[in-house]
Order: sequence, then structure tokens, then C-alpha cells
Amino acid sequence: MFNQDEDLLLPSIRLNGQKPLSPDMILRDYLRPTVVRAGITGKIIGGHSFRHSLATNARTMGEDLKSTQALMR
Repeated sequence: MFNQDEDLLLPSIRLNGQKPLSPDMILRDYLRPTVVRAGITGKIIGGHSFRHSLATNARTMGEDLKSTQALMR
């Protein structure tokens, strides 16, 4: 439906693709059910989880601390 280059990556169908899905909706409708299907238990997945993952992966790949901080703002 929204497959043009200028379209949003995660568009809201209800808002006719003019605005993105809210972060809470992405967590509730997509990410948390995927975690359950993957059999991951005892973890609370949220936006902060992705910050930690980005920082950990950047440092593991040898990025310097200042570059990692810039990515994380």
C-alpha cells in the first residue's frame, strides 16, 4: 500500500500513511508478540532495550566512545 520511496517506513494505515505508527503501538502489536513467539521469557522489551543493544554492538564492533555517544545523542 505505501511502497513509494517517499513513504514512511512504518506508516499508520488509520492515518492514511501521513504519520508513522506510535512507538507504543509498534511495541504492543509487533515487537512484544515476536518476543513471545521466539520463546524469550522473563524480559521486558521496550525502547530502552534498543538503546542498550546499539551501544553494546557499537562498542563490540570497535567504535570509539565518542562515536557511540553521537549515535545515541
